[in-house]
Amino acid sequence: MNKRDRDNLNFILTAKPAVLRDWYNHITEDDILYAFELIQIAQSELEIDLLEMTDDVKDCSIANQVLAKFRL
Repeated sequence: MNKRDRDNLNFILTAKPAVLRDWYNHITEDDILYAFELIQIAQSELEIDLLEMTDDVKDCSIANQVLAKFRL
């Protein structure tokens, strides 16, 4: 997500209810779809971060064997 997208997401997540209501009353359907897309991307990023924090793999030998088939 680029800086512009991150700033827009931050607006959506932190705007006061009255500001968000006013914004919502003036946006297009494309803007709504874009906002939902930003929220979905942020959710995916959080899920990946959570998985990375809880991933405690000690033995990667099987994965390395599988990947070796695709390496030159």
